[in-house]
Amino acid sequence: MSNALIFGNLGFRNFLSYGPKEVVIDLSGDFITCIMGENLDDGGEDSRNGVGKSAIIDSLCYVLFGKVIRGISNQKLINKWSKGQMIVWVEFTKGEYAYRAERTERPGKLMLFRKSIKNTEDFKAKEGRKFKYDVSRGKAETTQQIIEVLGFDITLFEYLVANSSESVEFFRLREDQQRSVIEPLFGFTIMSTKASLLKEDRKVKNKDLVTAESAAEATKQANERIEQQIADLKARSEAWERKNKQAIDELKESIALLESVDVESEIAIIKEMETLDATLKETNAKIRQLETEQASRVSTRTQLERDATRAVKEMEEAQSTIESLDNSECPTCKQHWEPNPDVRKEAEKLLREAERMGSESLEAFEEIDGVITEAQAAIDEEIEIKKAIAEQLTKISQTDLTYESVEEAASAGNELENIRKQLISISAETNPHNESIAGLQTDAIKKVDDSEVQELRRLIRHYTYLIDLLTKRDSFLRQIIIDRWLPILNRRIAYWLDILALPHQVMFNPDLTITITNYSEEFDYGNLSRGQRARLRVAINFSFQDVFEYMNYPINVLAVDELLDSGICPRGASNSVDALREICQKKDKRVFLVTHRDDIAARADDTMHVILENNQSRIEYEPVD
Repeated sequence: MSNALIFGNLGFRNFLSYGPKEVVIDLSGDFITCIMGENLDDGGEDSRNGVGKSAIIDSLCYVLFGKVIRGISNQKLINKWSKGQMIVWVEFTKGEYAYRAERTERPGKLMLFRKSIKNTEDFKAKEGRKFKYDVSRGKAETTQQIIEVLGFDITLFEYLVANSSESVEFFRLREDQQRSVIEPLFGFTIMSTKASLLKEDRKVKNKDLVTAESAAEATKQANERIEQQIADLKARSEAWERKNKQAIDELKESIALLESVDVESEIAIIKEMETLDATLKETNAKIRQLETEQASRVSTRTQLERDATRAVKEMEEAQSTIESLDNSECPTCKQHWEPNPDVRKEAEKLLREAERMGSESLEAFEEIDGVITEAQAAIDEEIEIKKAIAEQLTKISQTDLTYESVEEAASAGNELENIRKQLISISAETNPHNESIAGLQTDAIKKVDDSEVQELRRLIRHYTYLIDLLTKRDSFLRQIIIDRWLPILNRRIAYWLDILALPHQVMFNPDLTITITNYSEEFDYGNLSRGQRARLRVAINFSFQDVFEYMNYPINVLAVDELLDSGICPRGASNSVDALREICQKKDKRVFLVTHRDDIAARADDTMHVILENNQSRIEYEPVD
């Protein structure tokens, strides 16, 4: 099945100067149709401008790409007089499918229908309330669908389908703009599309890689946490083992110690120590009692001593008073004083009382002083006894005993048996952490499998390599394509220049720059005359069409819009028409030639008249048999 792009009918209404009556144009055929204009609103047959000739080509461009070559905004495309809904549609086939694109303004809408090329049912057939063959999405997405089906965008459309004088000449484009034409022509856009698909795949792989790396990292971190848990458990296990061994060793030591102890001897020593301790306590208590009593006696003796001293003093004072009275002196001021018998009697009485008190105090003092001496001897004796007991107790206490009390020593047999039972029990204990450690090591730790990560990284590197291969200007793949197709492009340019009788040689260089020469002399594009530039422009367009169709598929329509009217002499125009006729015959291509020139129109197979009357365009056309 042919993969050719075959345009069928093109229809429109309320488009630019065309009114509400739908215009349908069959784009198929293999002949040249000249499109001539007649402006009845401005002079009739002699006025051919502004009648709507270029609008036919604009309508095809608009329905496919949503804009026109001439840069008119979509709202300005709507017919200004009828102001109804504008609609443009086109039907075409590509490969095994037939398509209908339908684009409208007021409201703005785009629909794309697709069905098998063998299907004779109407594109707008319905199932229920829905169109059966509608494959439309949003406007932008559907436009992109159309571009993908066509295999070219509006930029190439200007060179492959609609060669308009409104387009910027290829040689007037900047170098980067020229590349934007040449590279899609050589299939680099297909490479870019494949690169975009690879980038999308790489993006998915990158996400998968992030997921895989996260999973691997999560497993690794989980393993690290488990390994830390195992390390903690091992530390606890080792601590348990040390503690268990220490307990066993201590119990064994206790058993050995108990088995080596002379219990009876220890009981005798403990009892002796208890007796000495009790005796020492009794002695201490006795000494404290004796010292308390002694202190009381010493206090009494001190008081008696003070009493005796005071009595002696009173005796001396009374004696002095009596002597003063005997000498007729005042006892106080020592002046002459008449003796007073009563005073003397009182002084004698005080003297006798002081003598009595002194005598009693002295007698009591001597008596208690003897008692104190005897009591101190008794205290000293008890202190010596205490020292002897303390020394004996200290000596016995230095004996290394296993038990601290008689009861403890007496229960040594039972203690030994209990310790032996404890030793058996502790020796039989198992480490409670070993099972947990074994479980974590066996079941919890997962193997970190990074094979998926490595494979994804390899794929991403491979994708990156392919993307670079498809997109970088210096990639050998792009160079192979240039080396393969550039000579063909240059041969086709030479061929068409020869047909158009232009003596210059024009060649695309490997870096996609252009060289123009004549008789070995190099020229700039501006060196050429207007007519020469026009013929070169036609040759370049035809060559681009040839290369595209060699590399891809044929296209059945070519529109040349006033391209031959500007600056081309009659011979050059005649040669150009000859070239168009060759294209029709060899490529089964329908050519629409928009022109004002009668000499060009006379060479066409038939003529389509576009007439403007009362601001509305209409078409009068009888196709060639």
